[in-house]
Amino acid sequence: MRKTIIPYGVQDYLPIECAHKNQIEQAILKLFGDSDYQRVETPILEYMDVFSTGVGAFDQESMFKLSDNKGQLLVLRPDMTMPMARLAATKLKDQEVLRLSYCGDIFHFFESEDSANLKQVTQLGVELMGVNGAKSDAEVVGLAINALKTAGLQNVQIELGQVEFFKGLIEEAGLNEEEGEAIRHRVEQKDTLAIEMVLQKNGISGVLKNKIMELPVLYGGREVLETARGYSDNPRCIKAIENLEAIIAELDAMGLADCISIDLGLVQSVHYYTGMVFKGISDKLGYPILTGGRYDDLVKQYGRDIPATGFAMGVKPLLIALERQGNLGGEE
Repeated sequence: MRKTIIPYGVQDYLPIECAHKNQIEQAILKLFGDSDYQRVETPILEYMDVFSTGVGAFDQESMFKLSDNKGQLLVLRPDMTMPMARLAATKLKDQEVLRLSYCGDIFHFFESEDSANLKQVTQLGVELMGVNGAKSDAEVVGLAINALKTAGLQNVQIELGQVEFFKGLIEEAGLNEEEGEAIRHRVEQKDTLAIEMVLQKNGISGVLKNKIMELPVLYGGREVLETARGYSDNPRCIKAIENLEAIIAELDAMGLADCISIDLGLVQSVHYYTGMVFKGISDKLGYPILTGGRYDDLVKQYGRDIPATGFAMGVKPLLIALERQGNLGGEE
Protein backbone atom coordinates (compact mmCIF):
# COMPACT_ATOMS: atom_id res chain seq x y z
CA MET A 1 0.00 0.00 0.00
CA ARG A 2 1.26 3.46 -0.90
CA LYS A 3 -1.46 5.63 0.61
CA THR A 4 0.86 7.53 2.92
CA ILE A 5 3.86 8.18 0.65
CA ILE A 6 4.46 10.09 -2.56
CA PRO A 7 6.29 8.94 -5.71
CA TYR A 8 10.02 9.50 -5.99
CA GLY A 9 10.88 12.81 -7.62
CA VAL A 10 7.92 14.85 -6.35
CA GLN A 11 7.45 16.56 -3.01
CA ASP A 12 5.06 18.17 -0.55
CA TYR A 13 5.69 21.76 0.50
CA LEU A 14 4.79 22.28 4.16
CA PRO A 15 3.47 25.68 5.35
CA ILE A 16 6.80 27.43 5.94
CA GLU A 17 8.36 25.91 2.80
CA CYS A 18 5.31 26.87 0.77
CA ALA A 19 5.43 30.42 2.10
CA HIS A 20 9.09 30.76 1.13
CA LYS A 21 8.41 29.29 -2.32
CA ASN A 22 5.50 31.66 -2.96
CA GLN A 23 7.48 34.66 -1.69
CA ILE A 24 10.36 33.95 -4.08
CA GLU A 25 8.05 33.29 -7.02
CA GLN A 26 6.07 36.48 -6.48
CA ALA A 27 9.19 38.64 -6.07
CA ILE A 28 10.71 37.34 -9.30
CA LEU A 29 7.43 37.53 -11.24
CA LYS A 30 7.12 41.17 -10.12
CA LEU A 31 10.62 41.83 -11.45
CA PHE A 32 9.64 40.25 -14.79
CA GLY A 33 6.49 42.36 -14.94
CA ASP A 34 8.36 45.56 -14.05
CA SER A 35 10.75 44.68 -16.91
CA ASP A 36 7.83 44.62 -19.39
CA TYR A 37 7.57 40.84 -19.63
CA GLN A 38 3.92 39.79 -19.75
CA ARG A 39 2.96 36.67 -17.86
CA VAL A 40 1.22 33.85 -19.71
CA GLU A 41 0.08 30.38 -18.68
CA THR A 42 -0.02 27.27 -20.82
CA PRO A 43 -1.71 23.93 -20.02
CA ILE A 44 0.11 21.22 -18.15
CA LEU A 45 -1.29 18.76 -20.71
CA GLU A 46 -0.15 19.12 -24.34
CA TYR A 47 -0.23 16.91 -27.40
CA MET A 48 2.95 14.87 -27.57
CA ASP A 49 3.65 16.28 -31.06
CA VAL A 50 4.56 19.63 -29.46
CA PHE A 51 7.64 18.04 -27.87
CA SER A 52 8.46 14.90 -29.86
CA THR A 53 9.51 16.25 -33.27
CA GLY A 54 11.84 18.87 -34.72
CA VAL A 55 14.36 21.09 -32.94
CA GLY A 56 14.81 20.25 -29.26
CA ALA A 57 12.66 17.10 -29.44
CA PHE A 58 12.44 15.07 -26.24
CA ASP A 59 12.91 11.31 -26.18
CA GLN A 60 9.55 9.64 -25.66
CA GLU A 61 11.03 7.70 -22.74
CA SER A 62 11.72 10.96 -20.90
CA MET A 63 8.10 12.17 -20.97
CA PHE A 64 5.05 11.32 -18.86
CA LYS A 65 2.56 10.04 -21.43
CA LEU A 66 -1.18 9.42 -21.35
CA SER A 67 -4.07 9.49 -23.80
CA ASP A 68 -7.41 11.26 -24.07
CA ASN A 69 -10.78 9.59 -24.64
CA LYS A 70 -10.13 9.57 -28.39
CA GLY A 71 -6.77 7.82 -28.11
CA GLN A 72 -4.70 10.96 -28.83
CA LEU A 73 -1.29 10.87 -27.17
CA LEU A 74 -0.81 13.58 -24.56
CA VAL A 75 2.11 14.43 -22.27
CA LEU A 76 2.64 16.32 -19.08
CA ARG A 77 4.77 19.15 -20.46
CA PRO A 78 8.50 18.40 -20.04
CA ASP A 79 9.53 21.95 -21.01
CA MET A 80 8.16 25.50 -20.85
CA THR A 81 9.91 27.09 -23.84
CA MET A 82 8.22 24.92 -26.47
CA PRO A 83 4.70 25.92 -25.37
CA MET A 84 5.89 29.56 -25.44
CA ALA A 85 7.06 29.00 -29.02
CA ARG A 86 3.69 27.45 -29.88
CA LEU A 87 1.92 30.52 -28.48
CA ALA A 88 4.21 32.89 -30.40
CA ALA A 89 3.46 31.11 -33.66
CA THR A 90 -0.31 30.85 -33.15
CA LYS A 91 -2.32 32.98 -30.73
CA LEU A 92 0.32 35.73 -30.51
CA LYS A 93 1.42 35.67 -34.15
CA ASP A 94 0.29 39.27 -34.79
CA GLN A 95 2.69 40.72 -32.19
CA GLU A 96 6.04 41.54 -33.74
CA VAL A 97 8.05 41.48 -30.50
CA LEU A 98 7.09 39.29 -27.55
CA ARG A 99 8.34 39.57 -24.00
CA LEU A 100 6.75 36.68 -22.13
CA SER A 101 7.20 35.36 -18.59
CA TYR A 102 5.86 32.29 -16.83
CA CYS A 103 5.80 30.26 -13.66
CA GLY A 104 4.75 26.64 -13.95
CA ASP A 105 5.60 22.99 -13.39
CA ILE A 106 7.31 20.69 -15.86
CA PHE A 107 7.43 16.89 -15.68
CA HIS A 108 10.39 14.89 -16.90
CA PHE A 109 12.09 11.56 -16.24
CA PHE A 110 15.80 11.81 -15.47
CA GLU A 111 18.41 9.07 -15.46
CA SER A 112 20.04 9.89 -12.14
CA GLU A 113 18.20 10.12 -8.85
CA ASP A 114 19.36 13.15 -6.86
CA SER A 115 17.95 16.48 -5.74
CA ALA A 116 18.87 18.08 -9.06
CA ASN A 117 16.65 15.67 -10.93
CA LEU A 118 13.14 15.97 -9.54
CA LYS A 119 10.44 14.58 -11.80
CA GLN A 120 8.20 17.58 -11.10
CA VAL A 121 9.97 20.94 -11.24
CA THR A 122 8.59 24.45 -10.85
CA GLN A 123 10.23 26.84 -13.30
CA LEU A 124 10.27 30.60 -13.60
CA GLY A 125 11.42 32.06 -16.89
CA VAL A 126 11.22 34.57 -19.69
CA GLU A 127 11.30 34.45 -23.48
CA LEU A 128 12.20 37.42 -25.70
CA MET A 129 10.99 36.70 -29.23
CA GLY A 130 11.22 38.71 -32.43
CA VAL A 131 14.49 40.48 -31.59
CA ASN A 132 18.01 39.46 -32.56
CA GLY A 133 21.47 40.62 -31.59
CA ALA A 134 23.72 41.09 -28.59
CA LYS A 135 21.51 43.74 -26.99
CA SER A 136 18.57 41.35 -26.63
CA ASP A 137 20.84 38.56 -25.39
CA ALA A 138 22.29 40.92 -22.77
CA GLU A 139 18.78 41.97 -21.75
CA VAL A 140 17.88 38.37 -20.96
CA VAL A 141 21.17 37.58 -19.20
CA GLY A 142 20.85 40.79 -17.18
CA LEU A 143 17.31 39.86 -16.17
CA ALA A 144 18.53 36.44 -15.04
CA ILE A 145 21.19 38.07 -12.85
CA ASN A 146 18.68 40.47 -11.34
CA ALA A 147 16.19 37.65 -10.72
CA LEU A 148 18.76 35.74 -8.66
CA LYS A 149 19.67 38.90 -6.76
CA THR A 150 16.00 39.72 -6.16
CA ALA A 151 15.60 36.29 -4.58
CA GLY A 152 18.41 37.20 -2.18
CA LEU A 153 21.16 35.06 -3.68
CA GLN A 154 24.67 36.33 -3.02
CA ASN A 155 27.76 35.95 -5.21
CA VAL A 156 25.67 35.48 -8.33
CA GLN A 157 27.67 34.02 -11.21
CA ILE A 158 26.69 33.52 -14.83
CA GLU A 159 28.77 31.28 -17.09
CA LEU A 160 28.47 32.46 -20.69
CA GLY A 161 29.22 30.34 -23.76
CA GLN A 162 28.58 30.32 -27.50
CA VAL A 163 27.60 27.12 -29.31
CA GLU A 164 28.62 28.54 -32.68
CA PHE A 165 32.26 28.45 -31.58
CA PHE A 166 31.98 24.71 -31.02
CA LYS A 167 30.03 24.22 -34.26
CA GLY A 168 32.72 26.12 -36.16
CA LEU A 169 35.45 23.80 -34.89
CA ILE A 170 33.35 20.73 -35.72
CA GLU A 171 32.75 22.14 -39.20
CA GLU A 172 36.48 22.74 -39.60
CA ALA A 173 37.11 19.13 -38.60
CA GLY A 174 34.69 17.93 -41.31
CA LEU A 175 32.55 15.97 -38.86
CA ASN A 176 28.88 15.26 -39.43
CA GLU A 177 26.05 15.99 -37.00
CA GLU A 178 26.15 12.61 -35.28
CA GLU A 179 29.93 12.73 -34.82
CA GLY A 180 29.70 16.31 -33.54
CA GLU A 181 27.02 15.33 -31.04
CA ALA A 182 29.24 12.54 -29.67
CA ILE A 183 31.98 15.10 -29.04
CA ARG A 184 29.56 17.75 -27.71
CA HIS A 185 28.29 15.39 -25.03
CA ARG A 186 31.83 14.72 -23.81
CA VAL A 187 32.86 18.38 -23.96
CA GLU A 188 29.85 19.25 -21.80
CA GLN A 189 31.01 16.60 -19.31
CA LYS A 190 34.58 18.00 -19.56
CA ASP A 191 35.87 14.47 -20.17
CA THR A 192 39.08 15.12 -22.15
CA LEU A 193 40.04 11.44 -22.36
CA ALA A 194 36.69 10.55 -23.94
CA ILE A 195 36.99 13.54 -26.31
CA GLU A 196 40.39 12.32 -27.44
CA MET A 197 39.08 8.81 -28.07
CA VAL A 198 36.18 10.08 -30.22
CA LEU A 199 38.50 12.39 -32.20
CA GLN A 200 40.98 9.58 -32.84
CA LYS A 201 38.15 7.31 -33.94
CA ASN A 202 37.13 9.95 -36.51
CA GLY A 203 40.67 10.56 -37.75
CA ILE A 204 41.10 14.04 -36.24
CA SER A 205 44.68 14.74 -35.22
CA GLY A 206 47.26 17.48 -34.90
CA VAL A 207 46.51 21.09 -34.00
CA LEU A 208 42.76 20.86 -34.57
CA LYS A 209 42.50 17.84 -32.29
CA ASN A 210 44.32 19.75 -29.54
CA LYS A 211 42.03 22.76 -29.95
CA ILE A 212 38.87 20.70 -29.55
CA MET A 213 40.36 18.85 -26.58
CA GLU A 214 41.11 22.18 -24.90
CA LEU A 215 37.49 23.37 -25.07
CA PRO A 216 36.65 22.16 -21.53
CA VAL A 217 39.42 24.36 -20.08
CA LEU A 218 38.60 27.49 -22.07
CA TYR A 219 37.10 29.00 -18.96
CA GLY A 220 37.69 32.21 -17.06
CA GLY A 221 37.53 35.96 -17.59
CA ARG A 222 37.65 38.04 -20.74
CA GLU A 223 41.15 36.80 -21.46
CA VAL A 224 39.51 33.55 -22.63
CA LEU A 225 38.06 35.40 -25.61
CA GLU A 226 41.52 36.63 -26.61
CA THR A 227 42.84 33.07 -26.40
CA ALA A 228 39.90 31.78 -28.44
CA ARG A 229 40.53 34.34 -31.21
CA GLY A 230 43.70 32.46 -32.12
CA TYR A 231 41.99 29.10 -32.34
CA SER A 232 40.43 29.24 -35.76
CA ASP A 233 39.94 31.33 -38.91
CA ASN A 234 36.53 29.71 -39.34
CA PRO A 235 33.95 32.52 -39.80
CA ARG A 236 31.54 30.84 -37.38
CA CYS A 237 34.16 30.80 -34.64
CA ILE A 238 35.15 34.42 -35.23
CA LYS A 239 31.54 35.61 -35.28
CA ALA A 240 30.83 33.69 -32.05
CA ILE A 241 33.67 35.45 -30.22
CA GLU A 242 32.55 38.84 -31.52
CA ASN A 243 29.02 38.10 -30.32
CA LEU A 244 30.23 37.32 -26.79
CA GLU A 245 32.33 40.48 -26.73
CA ALA A 246 29.29 42.53 -27.75
CA ILE A 247 27.10 40.90 -25.08
CA ILE A 248 29.69 41.59 -22.38
CA ALA A 249 29.96 45.22 -23.53
CA GLU A 250 26.19 45.56 -23.09
CA LEU A 251 26.35 43.96 -19.63
CA ASP A 252 29.23 46.30 -18.77
CA ALA A 253 26.98 49.24 -19.55
CA MET A 254 24.35 47.71 -17.23
CA GLY A 255 26.92 47.34 -14.43
CA LEU A 256 26.57 43.55 -14.44
CA ALA A 257 29.70 42.30 -16.21
CA ASP A 258 31.39 41.44 -12.90
CA CYS A 259 28.92 38.55 -12.56
CA ILE A 260 30.07 37.00 -15.85
CA SER A 261 32.64 34.33 -16.61
CA ILE A 262 33.33 32.76 -20.01
CA ASP A 263 33.03 29.02 -20.64
CA LEU A 264 33.53 27.96 -24.26
CA GLY A 265 33.09 24.36 -23.15
CA LEU A 266 29.46 25.20 -22.32
CA VAL A 267 27.80 23.53 -25.30
CA GLN A 268 24.58 22.18 -23.81
CA SER A 269 21.89 21.06 -26.26
CA VAL A 270 23.57 22.34 -29.41
CA HIS A 271 20.60 21.22 -31.54
CA TYR A 272 18.31 23.45 -29.48
CA TYR A 273 20.47 26.54 -29.08
CA THR A 274 21.86 28.58 -31.97
CA GLY A 275 24.07 31.20 -30.34
CA MET A 276 24.99 32.31 -26.86
CA VAL A 277 24.16 29.99 -23.97
CA PHE A 278 24.45 30.56 -20.24
CA LYS A 279 23.83 29.07 -16.85
CA GLY A 280 23.46 30.61 -13.41
CA ILE A 281 25.41 29.00 -10.61
CA SER A 282 25.97 29.40 -6.88
CA ASP A 283 28.86 28.31 -4.68
CA LYS A 284 26.18 26.77 -2.45
CA LEU A 285 25.04 24.29 -5.07
CA GLY A 286 26.73 21.70 -7.29
CA TYR A 287 24.45 22.15 -10.30
CA PRO A 288 22.94 25.14 -12.17
CA ILE A 289 20.01 27.13 -10.84
CA LEU A 290 19.08 28.40 -14.28
CA THR A 291 19.97 27.81 -17.92
CA GLY A 292 19.22 29.72 -21.08
CA GLY A 293 20.37 30.97 -24.45
CA ARG A 294 19.42 31.88 -27.99
CA TYR A 295 17.25 29.45 -29.97
CA ASP A 296 16.45 31.06 -33.33
CA ASP A 297 15.32 27.84 -35.06
CA LEU A 298 12.71 26.69 -32.56
CA VAL A 299 9.66 28.88 -33.17
CA LYS A 300 9.58 28.25 -36.91
CA GLN A 301 8.78 24.58 -36.41
CA TYR A 302 5.41 25.78 -35.10
CA GLY A 303 4.84 27.96 -38.16
CA ARG A 304 6.55 31.31 -37.50
CA ASP A 305 10.17 32.17 -38.23
CA ILE A 306 11.38 34.62 -35.56
CA PRO A 307 14.54 34.84 -33.44
CA ALA A 308 14.26 34.11 -29.73
CA THR A 309 16.26 34.02 -26.52
CA GLY A 310 15.37 33.27 -22.91
CA PHE A 311 16.05 31.34 -19.72
CA ALA A 312 14.38 29.02 -17.22
CA MET A 313 15.10 28.95 -13.50
CA GLY A 314 14.42 26.03 -11.18
CA VAL A 315 12.67 27.23 -8.03
CA LYS A 316 13.75 24.26 -5.89
CA PRO A 317 17.50 24.66 -6.60
CA LEU A 318 17.16 28.36 -5.80
CA LEU A 319 15.46 27.56 -2.49
CA ILE A 320 18.20 25.06 -1.60
CA ALA A 321 20.95 27.61 -2.37
CA LEU A 322 19.19 30.29 -0.31
CA GLU A 323 18.73 27.90 2.62
CA ARG A 324 22.41 26.94 2.58
CA GLN A 325 23.28 30.62 2.38
CA GLY A 326 21.09 31.31 5.41
CA ASN A 327 18.85 33.74 3.52
CA LEU A 328 15.78 31.73 2.60
CA GLY A 329 13.42 34.61 3.21
CA GLY A 330 14.63 36.56 0.13
CA GLU A 331 15.89 40.09 -0.18
CA GLU A 332 15.02 42.54 2.59
